[in-house]
Amino acid sequence: VYKRQGLIRWEYCKWVLVMVKYFFVVLIFLSTKIVFAQDNSIATSASSEGLLSKTIFSSDFSMGGANFSEGQDESQFVQLIARPRAVVNFSKSFSVRADTMLILNTSRVQTRYQNPTFNTINLMELVGSYHPSDLFILEAGSINQDHLSNRMLIADRSFPGVMVASGYFSKDLKLKAKVQYAIPTSTSFESDRTEAEELPAFQTEGIEAFWKPKKWFSIEADINHFTYSKLPSVVAYQSGRLGNQVRGTDPSESFFVYDYQGFSQAYTLSFQYNSKISQSFRAAIVENSKAPSDRKRSQWVGTRLGLDFNPVKVSPVYAKYFAESDSVPAVYSAFELGRSNRDGELIGMKLDFKSMGFSVSTNYYKSNLIQANAPQGDMDFLEILLEVTNVSL
Repeated sequence: VYKRQGLIRWEYCKWVLVMVKYFFVVLIFLSTKIVFAQDNSIATSASSEGLLSKTIFSSDFSMGGANFSEGQDESQFVQLIARPRAVVNFSKSFSVRADTMLILNTSRVQTRYQNPTFNTINLMELVGSYHPSDLFILEAGSINQDHLSNRMLIADRSFPGVMVASGYFSKDLKLKAKVQYAIPTSTSFESDRTEAEELPAFQTEGIEAFWKPKKWFSIEADINHFTYSKLPSVVAYQSGRLGNQVRGTDPSESFFVYDYQGFSQAYTLSFQYNSKISQSFRAAIVENSKAPSDRKRSQWVGTRLGLDFNPVKVSPVYAKYFAESDSVPAVYSAFELGRSNRDGELIGMKLDFKSMGFSVSTNYYKSNLIQANAPQGDMDFLEILLEVTNVSL
C-alpha cells in the first residue's frame, strides 16, 4: 500500500512569502504609473515589415493516439496537435508573447462527466511584458499558469491577470520572486440564474530558483503560496464530479465544502553521470491549509533516466503520485492524473531521435480511487505520441 506522507512542512516558508507578497503590491502600484508613462509610439510607428522582422515564430507539433477508461466512461482517439508561438520584440524593454494550441482529432467517446477539449483552438498565453531590467518585470494579459511548475495544482490553463517579478539571472544561478493576481476561467449557461456571482480570483506569491554548482549537477525549485477565492458555482459543480467535496446538485447552486489556500512546491535534481547517462528526480507537493488533514494534500515523486545511444536517446520514466480529495479545485488539475481523489503511478518511455529532429513517447497512467465517489472510478490512460518541437517558422 502506498503510504501518503508529507515530504516537507511549510511553517518556515510562510513568513518569507508574506513579505514577498506585500513587497510586490507596492511594485504593482508603481509599475502601473511607469508603463502608462511610456511613449506609446513604439507600436504605432512600426511598419508591418519592421514589425515582422522583430517577430520570432516557432511551433511544436505532435500526433498520436490515446485510450482512456474510467468505469462506464471510455474513449479512443487519434489527435494532431499544433502549438504555434510568437514573440514580438517592440523594444529592448517591451515585448508581446502569444501561444496557441490547435487540437484536431477523430475519436469515439463515451462519457458521462468528462469534457475533453477536442477539435478546438485554445489560447495558452497572450501577454505583454515590460522588462526594463531583471530587477523589474511586469506582465499583463492571459498568463499561462505553467509558470507555477505543478500540474497537480493547475494544468493547461491560461488566466487573465497581471504578474510582477524581480530576479537575478546568471549562467549558473537564477533567482526570481513573483506575485500574480488572475481571474480563473469558467463558462456557465443558466437561464434560471437570478443574480450575478462575484468575480473569482486566483492569487499567488512565489519564488523560483535554479542553481548549477557543478557541470554534472543542478537543482531547481518553485515554491508558491496560492489562494482561490469566490470560485463560481459551475466550477464547484464540475469539480464535485471529479473528486472534490461539494454541496448542491445543480450547476447554478453548487459550492465547495472547503476553501482553497495553501502552498505548492516543486523540486528537480538533475545529474549528468557521464557523457552517455543522465538522470533527474522530481518531487511536487500541494497542501490546502483549509481542508482536513486526510483531504488536503497532493504529491508526486518520480525519476527519469537518460541513456544516450547515439543517434537515439532512450528515456524511461517512473512516478508515484496521489491527490487527496480537496487539495485543489479538481477541474483545474491535470486530466491524465485523474484530477483528484486519486492514488496512481506513471510508467513511460521516450525515444529521442536527435539527428532527425523528432521523438516518440508512450505514457501509461494508472490511478485508483482513494475514497468512494459515485461519479468516479478507477482510471487508465495510455498515450502514444510522435513529437517535433521548437520548429522555426
